[in-house]
Amino acid sequence: MKKMLFSLMCLLPALVAAANVITVDCVDPAADFDRIQDAIDAASDGDTIVVKPCTYNENIRFKGRAVMLTSKDPYTQSVVETTIITGTGYAVSFDFGEGSGSIITGLTITGRGIYCNGASPTFTRNIIRQCTNNAITGANGAAPFISSNTITSNSPAGIYNCHGQISDNTINNNGNNGALYECSGNIIGNEISNNVSNGHGGAMYLCGGAITGNVITNNTAATNGGAIFMGNGAVTGNLIVGNRSGSLGG
Repeated sequence: MKKMLFSLMCLLPALVAAANVITVDCVDPAADFDRIQDAIDAASDGDTIVVKPCTYNENIRFKGRAVMLTSKDPYTQSVVETTIITGTGYAVSFDFGEGSGSIITGLTITGRGIYCNGASPTFTRNIIRQCTNNAITGANGAAPFISSNTITSNSPAGIYNCHGQISDNTINNNGNNGALYECSGNIIGNEISNNVSNGHGGAMYLCGGAITGNVITNNTAATNGGAIFMGNGAVTGNLIVGNRSGSLGG
């Protein structure tokens, strides 16, 4: 009996650690699901949901699940560009207090972008483009970890009211409120270029944290601060070139 109990105890961590891989494909009936939301609803914490290239017209919610939502290859640009989530509302919402274990990687997000309400998920290696809202909108202390994404051609802002680390992203051609608006986490190693604000701060407005190692070029603001305006961040070691504003130089 003792040997049996010992064996069961040794096996338990492996059973607890077991996780499923769930596939989604909107055209292949061999996949587990044809809709991403159905896959999320069926998933448990620790599962991975692999989304095959297709355009998914959905407004998905993670509903508190600590799962990874990924394309079949987040490191291949052509795969990321053709694995698309869009919709009439927010393409993806996090409003159940999700943490860093709720992950989106290797997808293209359009529609109204991503919404985080009091949540801190992880976004990495995505393309977030041409959203009819901010690419990523935060509320109630949202602190997502945002790394190695391409955030382009969204309006009014690229990233709004997010307070987690923002690192190693390409953030360009966003407006009318510029690239980063009211973001207080560390802002490190990003390429921030050609963003436009109709007010203050073409690249950053009211941002805090450590602002370091960024390349901040050719951003414009109609009023003040073509590059950075206000905020309490420590600005060190950045390349800041060619930014313009209505009444003040970059």
